Amino acid sequence: YWIAGWSLGGTVAFELALQIENQGEELAFLALIDSPGPDTVAGEENREFTLQSQLEWIWDSLPDESIKDKLTRVKEIKNLWPTIIEFLEENNVTVDIVKSMIPEFLSRIIPNYHSLGLRELIHYLNLNRTLIRARGMYVPDGKINSPLHFFSATQSSSGLPEGWSTFCARSVKVKDITGDHFS
Repeated sequence: YWIAGWSLGGTVAFELALQIENQGEELAFLALIDSPGPDTVAGEENREFTLQSQLEWIWDSLPDESIKDKLTRVKEIKNLWPTIIEFLEENNVTVDIVKSMIPEFLSRIIPNYHSLGLRELIHYLNLNRTLIRARGMYVPDGKINSPLHFFSATQSSSGLPEGWSTFCARSVKVKDITGDHFS
């Protein structure tokens, strides 16, 4: 097996490698490209996913009092984002206004970012948050025996090999590559 993964895909590639080895198979090559390592000391705030934790995140992102009032009436987490979309549409908040609040790095990972409508953009923002949360909660349940080749973007701080070395029986082979996380 030859396996490689970039960014979040590195987390998936590592878990895949671990499962392959646990089944008695061998890997010919495992590469992680600028992939953040597991956060073994993440606080409970990183793991909590409740209606209240999501409301607090939204209130930090959208500090408008009128949306706070509307969202306090939401009783189930599944109704949260439909309520937000309804609020944005009722108040004529355009997709361009929402995009102006999105960090530039995030706009680079959302497919077809410049042509998305409001509902599609909200969908991708939530998908991204879900994937980031899943990656943040991931801690491998063992070590891999295969050599890990870690390709680190020189202009990025997101992928550090140290987070992976704890889960490798052998030393991590690090190769710096010119560029940032997206180039």
